[in-house]
Amino acid sequence: MNTLVDYENIFIGKPKGIKVLQAIDVSKRYQKDYVLRNVNLELEQGRLGIIGLHDSGKTVLMRLLSGLEKPSSGKITLDGRKLDRRKIAYVPQTPLFDPLLKAKEVMRYVGSEEYLDVVDLEREKKVKDMSLGEKKRLALALSLPFSPEYLLIDDITEDSKEFFLEFIKNFRGGVIISYHNFRDVWEVIDDVIILSKGRVTYKGNKEGLKFKIIRTKALSIPFDRVVREGDYVEIWEEFNDNSVEEKLKALGINYEVKEASPDEVFQRFYA
Repeated sequence: MNTLVDYENIFIGKPKGIKVLQAIDVSKRYQKDYVLRNVNLELEQGRLGIIGLHDSGKTVLMRLLSGLEKPSSGKITLDGRKLDRRKIAYVPQTPLFDPLLKAKEVMRYVGSEEYLDVVDLEREKKVKDMSLGEKKRLALALSLPFSPEYLLIDDITEDSKEFFLEFIKNFRGGVIISYHNFRDVWEVIDDVIILSKGRVTYKGNKEGLKFKIIRTKALSIPFDRVVREGDYVEIWEEFNDNSVEEKLKALGINYEVKEASPDEVFQRFYA
């Protein structure tokens, strides 16, 4: 293991004096069109997933949180103060580098090419020969010498998925990852913000997205979250709640139950 790399500050334990990253009533517009409206979030140490479909505002929010752009209204703070970009390791959706430079030449801007070992990238490889996933790992390597307290990853590609998911599990600070589904990132996140057309439609622990679907003949009895499918209805109920089944049993009504995936819940109610 290369002794020039500060592995303890990247992977081991809680960072000393970690600050709270906040978005407070953040909105963003380009000319007259709003792409984000009144977004609030707070993260100290934990793993937050920002989930949304294409054009939901995920990338814009990540750029604001990283300090690359400023909000049109509201503010982004780190422990109540101005954002310190050195404390943010930001992996953009599409990193831009001079295509003719080698990985080690890019790293010379921060004077620490040894961090290429951490992201498993060849020193001699030119940017023009890198996959998108490798470019994203190079963007990460550029941030690591500054001992970041937060890791922000805007999307993961298929060729980088295994690397980034493992890196997230071991990173010592707070993590925010934006993505378009839950299936690929469910195991590495704790809390969730779902964006739809620039607005927050869900905010809370991921366990709140665990539902089951109760299917039975069409009923006149009112329930929340009912979807009609021909002669049948599907009643969506939180996974640990049994009130619907108990009511149907009391009425002698037959039904079937199946577990809904978080992505099904996302698509049905929050997208």
